[in-house]
Order: sequence, then C-alpha cells, then structure tokens
Amino acid sequence: MVDRCRDLLDNRLAAIERHKGIVEPWTVSARRFTASDNRVLYDSWDWGARGEEWTSSPEWKAALVAECLVPNVPENGAALEIGPGGGRWTDVLRQRVRTLVVVDVSARALDICRDRFKESTNIEYLLSDGGTLLVPDGSVDAIWSYDVFVHVNPIDARRYFREFHRVLKPHAKAVIHHPGDRRVNPTRSDLTGRMVGEFCREAGLNLLSQTGKFASDKSPTDLVSVIQKPA
Repeated sequence: MVDRCRDLLDNRLAAIERHKGIVEPWTVSARRFTASDNRVLYDSWDWGARGEEWTSSPEWKAALVAECLVPNVPENGAALEIGPGGGRWTDVLRQRVRTLVVVDVSARALDICRDRFKESTNIEYLLSDGGTLLVPDGSVDAIWSYDVFVHVNPIDARRYFREFHRVLKPHAKAVIHHPGDRRVNPTRSDLTGRMVGEFCREAGLNLLSQTGKFASDKSPTDLVSVIQKPA
C-alpha cells in the first residue's frame, strides 16, 4: 500500500513537471528512466526478435525509412546511432553510410550487434554512460535514434542534445523518436515534445519538424523530431 501511494504521488508530481517543463536533478522525472535503469533492463532483454517486436508492420518500417531516414542520413557519410538494441535500424544504416558509430548503455546490446554484423567493417561500437557520445567534435553527418529517447529521462536527454551540437557537422541533422506532451503509456519517460524544442534552443540547434505520423496504437502521442545544426 505504501509503495502504491508513493507511485501515485510520483506520477502526479511528474505530470506537473512535464506540464511546466521543469528539468532539474531534484525532480521525480530525474529519478526515473535513468541510464542505470536502462542498462539493467536491456542487458537482460530477450533480443531474439532483434527489436522487430516494436515494428508495427513491414509497410510501417519502409515508410519510416523512406520519409525520415533517407532524407536526413546522407549516403556514404558518417552516421551515429544511439541505442541500436538488436540492430533493427543498424542493418539499414550500415548499408547506407560509409562509417557508422553505434552507442548504447547496454554492453549486451552492443555484443549482439557485433555478432550480427560481424561481416560489416564500417561499424564502430561504443559503450555510453547515458549522455556522452564519445566521438570527436564535428565528425558526424547524421544522428539516428529510434525507440530510445522514449525511455530517456529529461535530464539525460538534455545532455544528449548538447552533445548533438558538439558532434554534428554544420547543416547535419539528427532524427530522434521521443515521447509527446501527453504520457499515456507508462513505458514512456517524462520527456516531452516541448522539452525537446527547448533543449534544441539551449543547445543552439534548429528544430525543423515534429511528426506523430509513426506513433503506435500503444503510444499514440510519440513524436519523431528532425533537428539540424546551423552553419
């Protein structure tokens, strides 16, 4: 009963934080969906389906690639993927770009991708602390992250957005899937679309677009944002 009451109180406080856009270390949202939480979860995840359990349909995936990945990830460039998991999007990216860096908080996910793509010589695997991208300044032509920032809390997301500005080349873009402003799925973090816009402003990035077109029935408020580093 005590745990139940605490969870209800936390949820109410986190809803206020989301509504007011409060992103501070002392908030409830900073204690949830941490990098440590995600590391424990995805180090023990059953990756037998390689992440395709979150693919609505082959048609959905093809449309997402055509409308979000292809226009924003240059061919033969240097790309960075945050949170490859079982390699669902890594498989698409590795065939499109010259070099691909994949960054994950889960060592097991990286090991799975290393084994799955052992014939690919253009992939580098980096273990992250959940906020640092570990690549040189201005070295990346595109960043891709899907089904990741929906599980990243606002404090860590803000760190990532500052890193986006550091690692992206001028005019380069990032495509980020994240929660919307209403949290209707308890598996989603307290990050919001409005926060993403504010993080872009703080980091000196341009938010080009936000769309909910690819949201699932279970998470109908999810968004995909396209972000660009100015010249």
